[in-house]
Amino acid sequence: MNRLLLRIVLPLLILGSAGSAALAQSSDSFRVTIIQEKLRRLDLLNLILPVLMTRDQLGEVLKPIDAARKAKRDLEAKELELLKRLEREADAAYKNGVEKQQVVPGEMIGK
Repeated sequence: MNRLLLRIVLPLLILGSAGSAALAQSSDSFRVTIIQEKLRRLDLLNLILPVLMTRDQLGEVLKPIDAARKAKRDLEAKELELLKRLEREADAAYKNGVEKQQVVPGEMIGK
C-alpha cells in the first residue's frame, strides 16, 4: 500500500513540476518556480508520511501523547480538588454576604 501510494503520488509531483517549469519566462522566475515546487513537495510529504508510518513508528509517537494526556488528567484532578476547597469558602462568604451583609474578604477575592 505504501509503495503503491508513492508510485502514484511521486510521478504526479514530477509531472506537475515539469509542466510549471516550462512556463517560466526568465532564469529568475524559473528558479523561483523550482523552489516553490520543492516546497510544495515537502507539504505533500507532510500529508503522506503520517499515513505511511509503521506500527513501531506510531507506537513511538503515541507514547509521548499518552503521557501528555495522563499529565493533563492529573492536572485537572488537582484543579478540581482546589476548586472544591474554594467552593466551601465561597459558599461561606456568599452566605455571610447575604445574611450578615458582610463584604467578601479580600483574601477570598485573591484566591
